[in-house]
Amino acid sequence: MRNGSLVAFTLLIQSAVGVIWALFPLHWTHSPAAADIARWSGYLALGFSLCGLVCAAGHLGSPPKAYHALRNLPHSWLSREILAVSGFTIMLVGFLCTLRFGSGQWMVSGAVICALGGGVVLFTMVRVYGLKTVPVWNNVSTALDFIGSTLILGSILGLGIAALAVPDGGRGSPAVLFIAVGMIGKAIAGFVSVHMQRLSSRRSWYAAPPRSMPASVATAVGMGLHLSGAGAVFLGLYGQHRFIWTVAALVLCSLADTWGRWRFYDRYVRIGL
Repeated sequence: MRNGSLVAFTLLIQSAVGVIWALFPLHWTHSPAAADIARWSGYLALGFSLCGLVCAAGHLGSPPKAYHALRNLPHSWLSREILAVSGFTIMLVGFLCTLRFGSGQWMVSGAVICALGGGVVLFTMVRVYGLKTVPVWNNVSTALDFIGSTLILGSILGLGIAALAVPDGGRGSPAVLFIAVGMIGKAIAGFVSVHMQRLSSRRSWYAAPPRSMPASVATAVGMGLHLSGAGAVFLGLYGQHRFIWTVAALVLCSLADTWGRWRFYDRYVRIGL
């Protein structure tokens, strides 16, 4: 399994969805720089989405034949995932067009449509890993982990965009609530995944490969990085050098999510044949 391309694909797409979701708690419709914040968020989300699709194609055995991934829509959640991501990307293009040529009401409608499209993307992503033969994936921790990454990374990116657009405003943003919810989801997902990993390793016909670090310790490392990122967000909102602290938070949480997602794929343990 080519873990690198999968890690990049999932985190890029989830960040793209999160940037759009973050438009709402940032109260962008009431900001004098609302159009700029929405436009930058749209361009960033579109860039992430396109890069994610490239990474998805790189995961295939023959990238030039990636279009075949859409041929099994009635039966494959993987095909539906690719269709949902492609549709989300098209929605982002339409959203940017409304920002260019439409009115303020069209701007709000476009953001709502993209946010709903992003929700469909996350739903299909979670269903891809709903495999009964892989209990470490087929549980609530997968949904909580994916949603947590979306809320945390998207909100931090949104705060960074707001810091550039309105350097002296936006402190105490409700986007912090998104980050807090994401952190709680990540913590619950960590506990559940460690428990399921222990159970599946006892039941599996295939022994899990040896690990240099226990699952509980590795999960604690990831949560420590996330909490450090949350601390940087707090310093950025209520201290000086707001944008620098936001970048630090993004780096720390990106490292945590990359670490966690790599472990997500690396702890694959299948039961039965």
